[in-house]
Amino acid sequence: MTAAEEALAHCHIQSPLSLYYQALDAGDFDRLEREGMEGDWAKSTSHLQAVSTPTMQILATGVAEAEHVRTPAGWRIRTYKVTERITDKDMLALKKTLGLDYQPS
Repeated sequence: MTAAEEALAHCHIQSPLSLYYQALDAGDFDRLEREGMEGDWAKSTSHLQAVSTPTMQILATGVAEAEHVRTPAGWRIRTYKVTERITDKDMLALKKTLGLDYQPS
């Protein structure tokens, strides 16, 4: 097996594993049926964290979901959605870190 074939095999293994772990994290096992790569399109989910550099405190978390399509120019993102999760306490810490004023609603 060449180095390129080995790298490709690794990707083929890691992609479904990553999808499985994301489904476990979200408690969404239907995701295994909905997402994947089918010829000229693919879906992806990425977990996000906003961290205060001085304190290393997690200020916010979220998920980015994208739909990708293969075009003659290569893979492109068709849709991109970010869902952010942040509490008022975390928003206060984020605003303090950025030196901004914030009043919870």
